[in-house]
Amino acid sequence: MARLCLFTGSFNPPGLHHRAAAMELAKTFEAVQVIPCGYRPDKPNHDAIPTVLRAALTDLGFSRLDRVTVDHFDLERDVATTNVDLDRRFSSQGELWHAVWADKLEGGRKGQSEVQTQWHDGPRAWQTLRFAVLKTPDMALDRADLPPRHQVVIVPRSGSSREIRFVLFSGQSAQEQLDPRVREFIHRYSLYTLGPPRTKASLDLAGKKLKIVADTWNAAALERQNRLRAIRDDDNPDAVLVLGGDGTMLRAIRENWALRVPFIGLNYGHLGFLMNESAELFGTDDRLVEKLLVRRLPMLHVTITKRDGSKVEELCFNDAWVERSTGQTAWLTLSLNGEVRLEKVVCDGILVSTAAGSTAYALSMGAPPLLADTPAWLVVGSNVMRPLGWKTAMLPMDAEVKVVNAAPDRRLLNGFVFNNKYEDVLAMEARVSRVASVELAFSEKHDMARKISDLQFGTVKAL
Repeated sequence: MARLCLFTGSFNPPGLHHRAAAMELAKTFEAVQVIPCGYRPDKPNHDAIPTVLRAALTDLGFSRLDRVTVDHFDLERDVATTNVDLDRRFSSQGELWHAVWADKLEGGRKGQSEVQTQWHDGPRAWQTLRFAVLKTPDMALDRADLPPRHQVVIVPRSGSSREIRFVLFSGQSAQEQLDPRVREFIHRYSLYTLGPPRTKASLDLAGKKLKIVADTWNAAALERQNRLRAIRDDDNPDAVLVLGGDGTMLRAIRENWALRVPFIGLNYGHLGFLMNESAELFGTDDRLVEKLLVRRLPMLHVTITKRDGSKVEELCFNDAWVERSTGQTAWLTLSLNGEVRLEKVVCDGILVSTAAGSTAYALSMGAPPLLADTPAWLVVGSNVMRPLGWKTAMLPMDAEVKVVNAAPDRRLLNGFVFNNKYEDVLAMEARVSRVASVELAFSEKHDMARKISDLQFGTVKAL
């Protein structure tokens, strides 16, 4: 049976000592699952930065390690699952081990260790769980303090997130304690400082490696890709260059967002609201401009519940919706933050959209187009018959929407998320994701507001 090690923690931020621990665990176990914990009242610095940024840092901190993966389910739910419950959750995947730092075991022989006294159901966890004990050079370890089932893993590097936060709050770079990608992300958005994190920042592409994604149906995009591939294409990128239209960008985001690198769009499509124009990015010699502006944009977390009770959780950057699957209108109940706001919407369907997606289907349904970095999102009705006159509502970033089929036996629904179709849908729930976001990079010459203005005044170029 394969041995799986669960490596939990706040990772706030993830330091090189965390990465070193994961690397050593991967030498001992067949798989290592890194689980950044959700809200813990015993961690006063839990909200030092927003959860969505902590998720990005964790992905960067443990990226490109063999046999190491990151699971954000705790952060997405904003709870901290106990180790005993984690043992139940992952028990079907193999022989489970729980990584724990050696200093958390001090006093174990007397029943006074942190595991025994502070963990949920600590005494039982001590007796029944298997522990991978992480020992760094500065940690003492008395064998008499070890739990009944253990294996010691030597980690050659010491450190703590608290020390790193202190260094960063002091205005220093923490260069010796952080992976370069983590450090660059922290610097880009001014994290762990006295001020709020930036929502947009500058990006220097000098010397950066690019992954190139092109529209396979667009000859001009493929020709530019072939010219660039020899000098810039890389499987270990610092950014993703997307050649095509908004559809190509959405596909690139779906397949690559977890890389946690900026996306740079070059418009070979029509409207290209998410894209730059060629003259904004390139000179005549195919040299990419080195200075760009990055906007950090949210994704939506969507849960589709089918009539048989099964659920599917998805992430999307643009929009998601439910719609009638027969010739009859849909009868839908719309709730906001647990409160029913529209008891019966008679319509073709209801869509939720990010600001970045507001220029797509949401616009055609009558919603106003928004600048991509507007701190709001939309819920929109399609061909609404009742209530008369209702079309759309703009929502704050912390809103939670639920759409329920009010007549599931007679009026069937389909659901759509990121091109995935779900049949026989009972409900769709949506909110801004707590873990997933996308960085879009634009030239300093790019005028996003102008495209929105042209669209509203009918001067945008035709499809």
